[in-house]
Amino acid sequence: MSDWDAELEDAEAGAVIRTVARQLKLWREAAGLTQPEFGALIGYGEELVSSVERRRRIPRPEYLDLQVLPLSREENSGLDGPFRLLSLKNGTTVGHTEVLHISRVIAEPKEVQVLNIQYGIIRAQALSPQESMALIEKVLGET
Repeated sequence: MSDWDAELEDAEAGAVIRTVARQLKLWREAAGLTQPEFGALIGYGEELVSSVERRRRIPRPEYLDLQVLPLSREENSGLDGPFRLLSLKNGTTVGHTEVLHISRVIAEPKEVQVLNIQYGIIRAQALSPQESMALIEKVLGET
């Protein structure tokens, strides 16, 4: 077993791995890409994309950035619904939004720029990655 193989016996880790796998597959399918095409765009190989989607491996940490947005924040810039930004290997960025049974890939640069601004605001409201990890570890230690 390598350092990046999934350990599904751990319930919390399993939940995170399932979520990452599901999101990766949704992004790929929303963009209408095959596993090899998607892997080439984000710098993963087809085998790694397939392994992550099947929940057999987890992405390396340098591909993940986790921040917690505390419930105590009065306003949240993400109230219009979930969205994602995906930076492709060729330097372009695409967005993906979901609103009440509608899923949409956004490639228009001006629309992507609006999502980038909104993402920046949300990140500014959230705890730093280090503070987020400390909070997650604290909560896991309490359960």
